[in-house]
Amino acid sequence: MNFPCSGQSNRPGNYAVANAIGASIAQVGGEIDKVYAVTPGERDALIAAVRAEAVDKAIAAGAVSGSVEIIDFDEVPHPVPAGQCVPHSGEGRG
Repeated sequence: MNFPCSGQSNRPGNYAVANAIGASIAQVGGEIDKVYAVTPGERDALIAAVRAEAVDKAIAAGAVSGSVEIIDFDEVPHPVPAGQCVPHSGEGRG
């Protein structure tokens, strides 16, 4: 195929299914983004629960159990007068 501004273009043998191949080998992800009330001494357990929920969502979306790892985790503290609510987000992919 020829293009006026770039000359000739060559297509590989299986060009018509290249996107399908890429999609079939792509990783699957699960993401959680919530605001939690953090009680004193419970932060570590809360973070573990957020991470586990992200992994569970990835598995529910089709990821292979055991292949999922957390690739992003954010914790953004902000003051709230009646306690402390902290947004947490995590993303698992496998």
